[in-house]
Amino acid sequence: MALLVPRGYTLAEVPPAKALLGIFAAEISSTLPISGIGGIGTYQGAWLTAFHFLGFPEQLAALTSVSHHLFTQAYGYSLGIIAFMLLLVFSRTHRASSAPREWVRSGTVVFAVRQCVFVVLIGLAIFSVHSTARAGPGELTTFASSSQDEAARKEFFKNRSILFDSNRSGTFGIYRIFAGSEAPTAVVDTPERHEMYPSLSPDRKWLVYASAKSPGRYAESEVRLLNFASGAITLLAENATFPSFTADGNAVIFERNRRSVMKISVSDRATTELFPANHKFGRFEIVKPRIGPSGTQIAFTSDRPSRWYAYVADTASGQLTKISHGCQPTFVDDQKLVFVKNEGAAQGAGIFYFTPAEGREQEAYDPEIKGGKEYFPSSSQNILLFSSGEGGSHEHDAFTVYARVGESTIPLTTDSATNRWPILY
Repeated sequence: MALLVPRGYTLAEVPPAKALLGIFAAEISSTLPISGIGGIGTYQGAWLTAFHFLGFPEQLAALTSVSHHLFTQAYGYSLGIIAFMLLLVFSRTHRASSAPREWVRSGTVVFAVRQCVFVVLIGLAIFSVHSTARAGPGELTTFASSSQDEAARKEFFKNRSILFDSNRSGTFGIYRIFAGSEAPTAVVDTPERHEMYPSLSPDRKWLVYASAKSPGRYAESEVRLLNFASGAITLLAENATFPSFTADGNAVIFERNRRSVMKISVSDRATTELFPANHKFGRFEIVKPRIGPSGTQIAFTSDRPSRWYAYVADTASGQLTKISHGCQPTFVDDQKLVFVKNEGAAQGAGIFYFTPAEGREQEAYDPEIKGGKEYFPSSSQNILLFSSGEGGSHEHDAFTVYARVGESTIPLTTDSATNRWPILY
């Protein structure tokens, strides 16, 4: 986890039981006759293979295999050197005295027992964390709603539907709450993949989403297209994530390698780079892109100059505007965006509007609620949709989808799943 946390992974994205299996496979490989000195080579190969099958991108699996092995080798050899020095000291002491050699043996046994107890305790801790890290099917807690909230929720869904991604099945999938329905219905949710980041075509006939091996930031991902009428799913782009339709519905933009915003034609699959392309932006990350109705403005999140800042770039004029210290900017229309503001927001995260022409921020929803942090905003038909983490968390635990209609804030999901990226259907 020390290697993965700086890369954006959380405990829920690295199931301890599976990770332990991957590490165990690498350790076992080092005992093979063909393993070489210290298991170098076979250890890395077994590690890379195991974690690649667990959903990690190949580059990250290779990086962790080398880093982890170097650390464990250094740790192991250090223990050996210390033990050797202690044996030298003890052997000299016992030669000079009449103390029986059984004392050394009993001390070795005590040390071994302590090590075994330590390993068992670590194993129990891993099992405990794994059993509580993520809710699986049938394990979701239903939150109690007030009668006023429930009435507002039913009124909202009388003639509306929403789409969002959720891990209620154990992996992320795309879900929809229909008008008049109570429980979310799966649109696409496979047990071996994570379907995330839904976006609708302007005519509401097509759904585009990312399909990844894991929900981690660097996981291998591709963009897929779903035809609502036929249910057919086609591959649109490889090495791609976080897609969204252009205003005319003829193309989809997506993020590639956390370094560029790409555009692909739905009809002929012709692909071009929109940003940075010829614009000088430096080797900074460019993530979660959205395109404006005009087709020339790109909103995105970047680690320039540090994590995280929201930007909007005009590809026609080359103008780059820093919105604020925050993330997840999304267009409301050509004149206004909605984004998550961090610095200066209540509890460290709130939903704000931004007008690029005026450089002006305006609060959309940022209540002084203890632990309340709002993320994943979208705005359509004067309705603001967003998610709020339980206890103020933005990790992969519990997120409730809310709708802000006028002065009312309505909870639209009522369970403990991670429900994110809501859009109005």
